[in-house]
Amino acid sequence: ITPGPGYLESFLRDNCGCTNSPITEITETGIRTADGKHFDCDVIICATGFDVSHRPRYPLIGQNNINLRERWAGDPESYVSVMTPDFPNYLMLMGPNCLGGHGSLVESLNWTGDYFVKWIKKMAHEDIKYFTPRRDKVDAFMKYQDEVHKTLVWSGGCSSWYKRGRVDGRVTALFGGSAQLFNKLIAEIRGEDFDITYRTANP
Repeated sequence: ITPGPGYLESFLRDNCGCTNSPITEITETGIRTADGKHFDCDVIICATGFDVSHRPRYPLIGQNNINLRERWAGDPESYVSVMTPDFPNYLMLMGPNCLGGHGSLVESLNWTGDYFVKWIKKMAHEDIKYFTPRRDKVDAFMKYQDEVHKTLVWSGGCSSWYKRGRVDGRVTALFGGSAQLFNKLIAEIRGEDFDITYRTANP
Protein backbone atom coordinates (compact mmCIF):
# COMPACT_ATOMS: atom_id res chain seq x y z
CA ILE A 1 0.00 0.00 0.00
CA THR A 2 1.65 3.24 -1.15
CA PRO A 3 0.45 6.85 -1.13
CA GLY A 4 0.24 6.89 -4.90
CA PRO A 5 1.75 5.85 -8.22
CA GLY A 6 5.37 6.88 -8.53
CA TYR A 7 5.95 7.35 -4.79
CA LEU A 8 8.34 4.45 -4.23
CA GLU A 9 9.92 4.98 -7.65
CA SER A 10 10.80 8.57 -6.67
CA PHE A 11 13.35 7.26 -4.14
CA LEU A 12 15.44 5.93 -7.03
CA ARG A 13 16.00 9.42 -8.45
CA ASP A 14 19.36 11.15 -7.98
CA ASN A 15 17.76 14.19 -6.34
CA CYS A 16 15.76 12.18 -3.80
CA GLY A 17 16.70 10.44 -0.57
CA CYS A 18 14.94 8.68 2.26
CA THR A 19 15.98 8.47 5.91
CA ASN A 20 14.44 7.50 9.24
CA SER A 21 17.06 9.49 11.13
CA PRO A 22 15.49 12.38 13.09
CA ILE A 23 16.19 15.98 12.11
CA THR A 24 18.58 17.59 14.59
CA GLU A 25 19.19 20.95 12.91
CA ILE A 26 17.92 23.20 10.16
CA THR A 27 20.89 24.96 8.58
CA GLU A 28 21.11 27.85 6.11
CA THR A 29 21.32 25.38 3.22
CA GLY A 30 19.27 22.40 4.37
CA ILE A 31 18.68 19.82 7.08
CA ARG A 32 21.07 17.88 9.30
CA THR A 33 19.97 14.52 10.73
CA ALA A 34 21.01 12.57 13.82
CA ASP A 35 23.18 10.22 11.75
CA GLY A 36 25.39 13.21 10.81
CA LYS A 37 24.19 13.56 7.20
CA HIS A 38 23.32 16.90 5.66
CA PHE A 39 20.61 17.23 3.03
CA ASP A 40 20.79 20.33 0.86
CA CYS A 41 17.39 21.75 -0.01
CA ASP A 42 15.67 24.95 -1.08
CA VAL A 43 12.31 24.31 0.56
CA ILE A 44 11.31 22.50 3.75
CA ILE A 45 7.75 21.21 3.92
CA CYS A 46 6.61 20.25 7.40
CA ALA A 47 4.31 17.24 6.98
CA THR A 48 4.68 15.49 10.30
CA GLY A 49 1.48 13.47 10.11
CA PHE A 50 -1.74 13.88 12.02
CA ASP A 51 -3.40 12.75 15.21
CA VAL A 52 -5.21 9.44 14.74
CA SER A 53 -5.77 8.75 18.43
CA HIS A 54 -9.42 9.81 17.99
CA ARG A 55 -9.16 11.40 21.44
CA PRO A 56 -11.26 14.57 21.74
CA ARG A 57 -9.21 17.70 22.29
CA TYR A 58 -11.60 18.68 25.09
CA PRO A 59 -13.35 16.78 27.90
CA LEU A 60 -16.27 14.77 26.53
CA ILE A 61 -18.28 13.37 29.44
CA GLY A 62 -20.67 10.45 29.00
CA GLN A 63 -22.67 8.26 31.35
CA ASN A 64 -21.27 7.60 34.83
CA ASN A 65 -18.95 10.60 34.41
CA ILE A 66 -16.76 8.76 31.87
CA ASN A 67 -14.44 11.10 29.98
CA LEU A 68 -13.88 9.88 26.41
CA ARG A 69 -10.54 11.66 26.29
CA GLU A 70 -9.34 9.50 29.19
CA ARG A 71 -11.00 6.30 27.98
CA TRP A 72 -9.28 6.60 24.61
CA ALA A 73 -5.84 7.36 26.09
CA GLY A 74 -5.13 3.73 25.17
CA ASP A 75 -6.61 2.12 22.09
CA PRO A 76 -9.92 3.68 21.02
CA GLU A 77 -12.92 1.45 20.37
CA SER A 78 -16.13 1.86 18.47
CA TYR A 79 -19.31 0.33 17.20
CA VAL A 80 -18.65 0.13 13.45
CA SER A 81 -16.69 3.42 13.74
CA VAL A 82 -19.87 5.46 14.31
CA MET A 83 -20.53 5.16 18.07
CA THR A 84 -18.95 4.14 21.36
CA PRO A 85 -20.49 2.77 24.56
CA ASP A 86 -21.58 5.02 27.45
CA PHE A 87 -21.99 8.11 25.25
CA PRO A 88 -25.70 8.55 24.54
CA ASN A 89 -26.70 9.87 21.11
CA TYR A 90 -23.03 10.39 20.23
CA LEU A 91 -22.49 9.75 16.52
CA MET A 92 -19.07 10.01 14.86
CA LEU A 93 -17.86 10.48 11.32
CA MET A 94 -14.59 8.60 10.79
CA GLY A 95 -14.34 7.22 14.31
CA PRO A 96 -12.01 4.38 15.29
CA ASN A 97 -11.80 1.63 12.65
CA CYS A 98 -13.48 3.71 9.96
CA LEU A 99 -13.50 2.86 6.29
CA GLY A 100 -10.42 4.57 4.89
CA GLY A 101 -8.39 1.79 3.34
CA HIS A 102 -10.78 0.50 0.70
CA GLY A 103 -13.14 2.22 -1.69
CA SER A 104 -14.20 5.84 -1.69
CA LEU A 105 -13.81 7.79 1.54
CA VAL A 106 -16.40 10.31 0.34
CA GLU A 107 -18.92 7.56 -0.32
CA SER A 108 -18.32 6.05 3.12
CA LEU A 109 -19.08 9.46 4.64
CA ASN A 110 -22.32 9.53 2.64
CA TRP A 111 -23.27 6.08 3.96
CA THR A 112 -22.44 7.17 7.50
CA GLY A 113 -24.49 10.35 7.14
CA ASP A 114 -27.44 8.31 5.86
CA TYR A 115 -27.08 6.06 8.91
CA PHE A 116 -27.20 9.10 11.22
CA VAL A 117 -30.39 10.30 9.53
CA LYS A 118 -32.01 6.90 10.15
CA TRP A 119 -31.23 7.23 13.85
CA ILE A 120 -32.51 10.81 14.01
CA LYS A 121 -35.79 9.78 12.37
CA LYS A 122 -36.10 6.75 14.67
CA MET A 123 -35.58 8.96 17.72
CA ALA A 124 -38.20 11.44 16.54
CA HIS A 125 -40.81 8.84 15.54
CA GLU A 126 -40.42 6.50 18.52
CA ASP A 127 -39.99 9.05 21.32
CA ILE A 128 -36.46 7.88 22.13
CA LYS A 129 -34.57 9.86 24.76
CA TYR A 130 -31.20 8.26 24.07
CA PHE A 131 -29.45 5.19 22.73
CA THR A 132 -26.02 3.65 23.20
CA PRO A 133 -24.38 0.64 21.59
CA ARG A 134 -24.23 -2.37 23.89
CA ARG A 135 -20.83 -3.15 25.39
CA ASP A 136 -20.89 -6.78 24.21
CA LYS A 137 -21.57 -5.67 20.62
CA VAL A 138 -18.67 -3.20 20.69
CA ASP A 139 -16.41 -5.88 22.15
CA ALA A 140 -17.51 -8.25 19.36
CA PHE A 141 -16.79 -5.63 16.70
CA MET A 142 -13.34 -4.91 18.12
CA LYS A 143 -12.57 -8.64 18.36
CA TYR A 144 -13.57 -9.01 14.71
CA GLN A 145 -11.32 -6.06 13.78
CA ASP A 146 -8.35 -7.53 15.63
CA GLU A 147 -8.74 -10.96 14.03
CA VAL A 148 -9.24 -9.70 10.49
CA HIS A 149 -6.37 -7.22 10.72
CA LYS A 150 -4.00 -10.09 11.46
CA THR A 151 -4.54 -11.12 7.83
CA LEU A 152 -4.26 -7.64 6.28
CA VAL A 153 -1.32 -5.49 5.25
CA TRP A 154 -2.26 -2.76 7.76
CA SER A 155 -0.87 -4.82 10.65
CA GLY A 156 2.55 -5.32 9.00
CA GLY A 157 5.71 -5.06 11.08
CA CYS A 158 6.40 -1.37 10.60
CA SER A 159 5.51 1.86 12.33
CA SER A 160 2.40 3.39 10.79
CA TRP A 161 -0.37 5.82 11.54
CA TYR A 162 -2.84 2.94 11.28
CA LYS A 163 -1.39 1.72 14.59
CA ARG A 164 -0.85 5.18 16.09
CA GLY A 165 2.83 5.20 15.18
CA ARG A 166 3.68 1.87 16.78
CA VAL A 167 5.42 -1.10 15.16
CA ASP A 168 3.52 -3.68 17.18
CA GLY A 169 0.04 -2.62 18.08
CA ARG A 170 -3.62 -2.71 17.36
CA VAL A 171 -4.84 -1.26 14.07
CA THR A 172 -7.28 1.37 15.31
CA ALA A 173 -7.56 3.72 12.34
CA LEU A 174 -8.94 1.46 9.61
CA PHE A 175 -11.89 -0.85 9.14
CA GLY A 176 -11.02 -4.52 8.76
CA GLY A 177 -12.90 -5.30 5.60
CA SER A 178 -14.23 -4.06 2.32
CA ALA A 179 -16.31 -1.02 1.51
CA GLN A 180 -19.19 -3.35 0.64
CA LEU A 181 -19.08 -4.94 4.09
CA PHE A 182 -18.93 -1.56 5.83
CA ASN A 183 -21.93 -0.38 3.82
CA LYS A 184 -23.84 -3.54 4.71
CA LEU A 185 -23.11 -3.10 8.43
CA ILE A 186 -24.53 0.43 8.53
CA ALA A 187 -27.23 0.08 5.87
CA GLU A 188 -29.85 -0.52 8.57
CA ILE A 189 -30.13 0.03 12.30
CA ARG A 190 -29.56 -3.26 14.11
CA GLY A 191 -31.82 -2.57 17.07
CA GLU A 192 -30.62 -5.60 19.02
CA ASP A 193 -27.17 -3.99 19.26
CA PHE A 194 -28.38 -1.06 21.38
CA ASP A 195 -29.67 -0.08 24.79
CA ILE A 196 -32.54 2.32 24.14
CA THR A 197 -34.17 4.57 26.73
CA TYR A 198 -37.56 6.07 25.90
CA ARG A 199 -39.01 9.35 27.12
CA THR A 200 -42.24 7.72 28.25
CA ALA A 201 -43.32 4.30 29.50
CA ASN A 202 -45.39 3.79 26.35
CA PRO A 203 -43.60 5.11 23.29
